[in-house]
Amino acid sequence: MYNLFLPRSIDNQYRGQNFALWFFWVVVIMRGLQGLSLIIGGSSIIRDADGIPLETFPIAASQSIVAVSLISGISRLILSLLCVLVFVRYRSAIALMFTVLALDQLGKELLLRLYPLFRVGNPIGPIVNMGLLFLTLVGLVFSIWERHNPTEKN
Repeated sequence: MYNLFLPRSIDNQYRGQNFALWFFWVVVIMRGLQGLSLIIGGSSIIRDADGIPLETFPIAASQSIVAVSLISGISRLILSLLCVLVFVRYRSAIALMFTVLALDQLGKELLLRLYPLFRVGNPIGPIVNMGLLFLTLVGLVFSIWERHNPTEKN
């Protein structure tokens, strides 16, 4: 299992369950779209999907909240593009990328538990993020579950 997380050489030889690749693409596309939508329509996403009432804050505070969210959006987009590169060229690192994605999301969730955001209503954003975290963890399990090759001798 250790070799699946940190393979001796990073090449295009994927050794995990093929089903994990579907989870990988769903997570990568969703996180990439989240990042792109934050970059394009930051304030409306923050208001509608995250439930943060920007109009109740002073203008400087609202601009700061949007700016921090844009930074988060570009990070999500760059991480998603890195995942695409890993899928295309370095598939042996897919388990490692699942781990990076899971740690990224778990870290954000932990920080939001320690420093909660002021939200109104029942925003969809946190639910989507928890769903993506679940898919990431399931994909991680499938990616480290080595395929059995019947032609291989023990």
